[in-house]
Amino acid sequence: MNAKTSKRVRTIEEAEAVYGGLKKLASANKMSIAKNGNAISNWKARGEVPPGRHLGLYIGLLVRGAEPTPRLFGVDKWSEIPGVGVDVRKPPRGPAAR
Repeated sequence: MNAKTSKRVRTIEEAEAVYGGLKKLASANKMSIAKNGNAISNWKARGEVPPGRHLGLYIGLLVRGAEPTPRLFGVDKWSEIPGVGVDVRKPPRGPAAR
């Protein structure tokens, strides 16, 4: 955690608090709030953020001074999310790479 980071975010409820409430979290992620339910309520029911929302929420939390954790995205380690950590592929080597 760097000097600017003040809170580790492990749950959707914690992310909601960092954003300043459900409406602000939904608005920042270009989502609407319906009277009888919304996508964020579905995230809460599942206990994780769907893959298509990972990057936006991750960056949004960083910008707000919070540190997202892998748990928020339904995994124990960053490397369990495709394209993050050990899953990143190295560029090819040799003459074909030129």
